[in-house]
Amino acid sequence: MANFPELRPGERSAEAESLADLRNPSHVRFAAFAAIAAAIFLAVMQFGAPTGSDGPPAFLSEALGAADSQAPLVRHPEEGVELAITDASFRIRSDNASVTLETQGAAAGDWHRFENGVSRPIAEGAETILVDGPTLEQFLTVRKRQGLRTWQWRIDTEQVPRVGDDGAVAFLDTKLHRLTDVSIAPAAILDDKGKDVSPKGLRWEVVQRSGSWWLTLRFDDAGLPLPYVIDPAVTHRNTQTGSATGATSVSVTKPTGVQANDLLVAHVMVTGNVTASIAGSGWTAVQSGSAANAATQASFYKIAGGSEPASYSFTWTGSQAAAATVTAYYGVKSSGALDVSSTVASTNNTTTVTANGVTTTANDDIVLAFFGSASNSSYTPPGGWNERGDVNTTGISGSTADEIKVTAGGTGNVSATSTVSARVYGHQAAFKVDNVNPSVTMTDPGSPVTGTITLQTSAASDTDSYVASVQFQRSPAGAGTWTNVGSADTTSPYSVSFDTTTVTDGLYDFQAIATDGAGNQATSATISNRRIDNTAPSST
Repeated sequence: MANFPELRPGERSAEAESLADLRNPSHVRFAAFAAIAAAIFLAVMQFGAPTGSDGPPAFLSEALGAADSQAPLVRHPEEGVELAITDASFRIRSDNASVTLETQGAAAGDWHRFENGVSRPIAEGAETILVDGPTLEQFLTVRKRQGLRTWQWRIDTEQVPRVGDDGAVAFLDTKLHRLTDVSIAPAAILDDKGKDVSPKGLRWEVVQRSGSWWLTLRFDDAGLPLPYVIDPAVTHRNTQTGSATGATSVSVTKPTGVQANDLLVAHVMVTGNVTASIAGSGWTAVQSGSAANAATQASFYKIAGGSEPASYSFTWTGSQAAAATVTAYYGVKSSGALDVSSTVASTNNTTTVTANGVTTTANDDIVLAFFGSASNSSYTPPGGWNERGDVNTTGISGSTADEIKVTAGGTGNVSATSTVSARVYGHQAAFKVDNVNPSVTMTDPGSPVTGTITLQTSAASDTDSYVASVQFQRSPAGAGTWTNVGSADTTSPYSVSFDTTTVTDGLYDFQAIATDGAGNQATSATISNRRIDNTAPSST
């Protein structure tokens, strides 16, 4: 597939550079705008592709590439990854997650297919979807003022979406307590040159309504230039990797969608007998070991703060090759996360990479196995384990796999298989999940109440992970037959609108149920005998 410009500027500001200046030097560049315009004009004349007032801006037309009526709508850019575009939605599916976004409220025409994606007119302007490696990126070109509007995409997924502190949307695997390898980049609005003109504070929200998850973006476009482009990008990449040769450090990008109290686990393999460390505060060493001066294996962990750096740097002395990964998990016991670990074991001249077992002390531990080789290898994980990262370069490689140990006890030795026989290294580490209930206090709505009121919490907190949602409920007074009021609120401060005219007048009890990132729940004290009265007094 032909490369096209990086369509998301690195910094979210009106002063961001143009897309042409932000391209990777290895990407194909057009010599002049005239050449671009000529190419687009030719495509229009030959294939009838949408342009001008009916199509996307020039920077998107360039990125789409040549018109191709036979271009596939389903693509497989990597092993185990599928990207698909349908009439009403676009989807990314990996081995451990599947996410489909369906745009709401934008009446659309037929797709025009191109080398790198599709485009079509919509009532607001144009819809374009680009395929760039493992990323599906939708661009909604808006040519007419919308005023204050909430843009919505219905999310079809078995995972739980969550907006991280970085503004990205992560998709959480509730069985394995991990951030999956599919995510949505932070919200962005571009002008017709591709510059970021996002209003200050622009941010995705995810809400649950009637059993479905929704991605929403609410803003007023009065101050935006016309046309502007709304840019949700769904990508396959969460465990981050990095490699280096002949260097004294290697950098790994922070996993997407991390928020405060998430668990970050780092694994690095370095050639030679060195002391590897990781820069920045909060990191704790788990294990480190070397053998025969061939390579060093080291692991680290930290509980994420509210403002994590964009990347993490591993360092050592001397010029070496290295391979590193950083993996993210949620719903962990942030106070004393590490349960137990095994020392680094090493064997020479083999493709069987063994990580010695540990004996966990708590149920539902997240167990990670770290594998490495003094060779440029890739890995097959142990049976029943899930590979989270696999990275290699000249003379060194590493892999990380995980599982949940449901019942406390021994995990046993496990082995991955490398592709090249060499000296190998392995160890395991287990981390505790959050087993402490959150706390929640509900605000008294008063009595009597009439019409539409707001039910809200006065406090909601969690010691070890985070409050994931609060569900408000009502019951006829003293009956204990609870009915949800609206959907659970996933954003603090937690509240819900309640139209009291939808129930019979009388006395009611109210409560709030808080759920934390690990699934632990707590119920507020009941607020009892609050009268709903929507009946006008009699005139007689």
